[in-house]
Amino acid sequence: MENLLKTTNHGPLITSSDYFGSPAETAGKFMVSVNAGAVRVLWPRVRRREIDDMRAAKYVIITRGLWASSPHGPQDGMELLWEDDSPSPYCLHMTDSTLLDAWPAQPQEGEAWIVTVWMWRDTGPCKILERPAHWRAASIPCLKPL
Repeated sequence: MENLLKTTNHGPLITSSDYFGSPAETAGKFMVSVNAGAVRVLWPRVRRREIDDMRAAKYVIITRGLWASSPHGPQDGMELLWEDDSPSPYCLHMTDSTLLDAWPAQPQEGEAWIVTVWMWRDTGPCKILERPAHWRAASIPCLKPL
């Protein structure tokens, strides 16, 4: 299935997205959008209570790699782990490229990236969380600290 959801940007900021109010959002699925050094997670309103689990995170570990044990066979995957030094930090796994507008490439040496979380508020998308990102390549799931 082709990604029909569109996101409009101003650098790393989201100015609009038809994800909000879509069947994917209503079903509680996440969308990830990548632009200008930011991995932006569009958060479904039905899962808003989970955001509290991520607030203590100091940074997000982005792991890109092969998800060998996927039910659909090996496929490219991404893990976003909100590292809060607890035994069970919040973690999000992405393998469904229909809810991902682009696979992020690992940054160049010294290039800083961020992970932001966006939710619909009254008149449009609102950034509700931002953390620095650290990258690694590994098989998914990894679920390990840096």
